[in-house]
Formats: sequence, structure tokens, C-alpha cells
Amino acid sequence: MSRVAVENGVLYGEVLDREPLPAPQPALPISGNALYDLAVAVRYGAWAIQMGRDVSLPLKQLGCKQAVTMWTVWAETRSRLKAAANALEALNAHADAEHAAKIRPMLPEIRNLSSV
Repeated sequence: MSRVAVENGVLYGEVLDREPLPAPQPALPISGNALYDLAVAVRYGAWAIQMGRDVSLPLKQLGCKQAVTMWTVWAETRSRLKAAANALEALNAHADAEHAAKIRPMLPEIRNLSSV
């Protein structure tokens, strides 16, 4: 018996009838620990930017020139922080279980700090 047969113009056979192999999962380009460190840095950065916004008005009223910059940094980083949270979430899907579990709860915090 042949390994491949033609029936009604369609090829059938051992290899052709097999389900396709699952697509290979891309490897995480950095270690889980480095990804965790990056997530922590983004979270603390978002928190610091939020604190800058919170004190910008009182500092402006006191005549501090940097107060406007503090508000501007907050206003202009919203979309970047959301994009960073999305990127961290995508990379976290490929991280080892230990680091993924540590990063996962930070993502809502970063998104919350990046909301208006």
C-alpha cells in the first residue's frame, strides 16, 4: 500500500492527514528576573510621576518653576505607561511561572497610575 494516494484529485497520506504542529512559542529575549526588574522600574516610575502631578499645583502656587514641568511630565506619559504595561503583559506571557506571578499584580497598578 502506498503512503500517499490520490482520490478524486485530492492527495491523502500519512503526512498530509496529520494535524499541523503547534507554532513554536517565541522565547523571552531577556531573563524573567530582568523582566521583573523592568516591571518594578515602570511601576515606581509611574508612581513617582503621579506624585509629581499631585504636588505640582501647590508648588506652582509657591512659585516653583519646575511645577509646570511636573504636570507636563505626568500629562505626556499617560500613553507611554499604558503601552509599557501592554508590552510587559505580552512579555510576561512568556516568562517563567515564578516571575510571571510577581509581575502580574503590577500591571493593573501601572494601568491605574497611567489613567487620567
